[in-house]
Amino acid sequence: MIDAIVLTPNVHMMTGALVLLGSIVALIGTGWAAWKRQQFTALAQASLILFQVTLIIQVLLGIKLLDQGLGPLQLFIHYLGGLASLGFCLLFYWLPIKKDVFKSRAAAGVAVLSVVFCGDDLCHWQYIRSRCRLKAILETSGVFFAIRSSMKLRKDA
Repeated sequence: MIDAIVLTPNVHMMTGALVLLGSIVALIGTGWAAWKRQQFTALAQASLILFQVTLIIQVLLGIKLLDQGLGPLQLFIHYLGGLASLGFCLLFYWLPIKKDVFKSRAAAGVAVLSVVFCGDDLCHWQYIRSRCRLKAILETSGVFFAIRSSMKLRKDA
C-alpha cells in the first residue's frame, strides 16, 4: 500500500521549509533559556521535540523519494545536513548532563548547529515563497520589502 503512493519532490521541499521553521523555533526556545541562564524548560524541550518531528518527517519523505528513483535530484550534502542535525539531537539526549544551566546551553548549541546544518532549506523557503499565495502576504508585511529595498540599494551602488 505504501509502495503505491507516489510523492513529488515539491512535498519534500515544503517539508524542508517546515524543518527550517522548526529549527528556528527550537533556536528561539532554547536560546531564550540559555540567555536567561535558566534550566532546560519544558517549552525549550517542546521546541526541540517539534524540530525533531519535522526533521524525521522530512527524512521519511526523502527515503520515499529515493525509493521512487528521484534521489539524483538532490545533492548528497542535503542528506548529510538533515542527518547531522538529527545526530546532534540524539547526542544531546544521550549524554547525561546533570547541571540545569549547562543543559540549557547545550540545547541552545544543538539548536544553533541544527540551524546551520539545515541552512540549505533556505532554498525551500524561496521556492515556497515564489509559488504560494503566501507571497503576497509576506511581501506586504514589510519584512521582505525592507530586505528587497536594501538589496536594490546595494545593486545601484
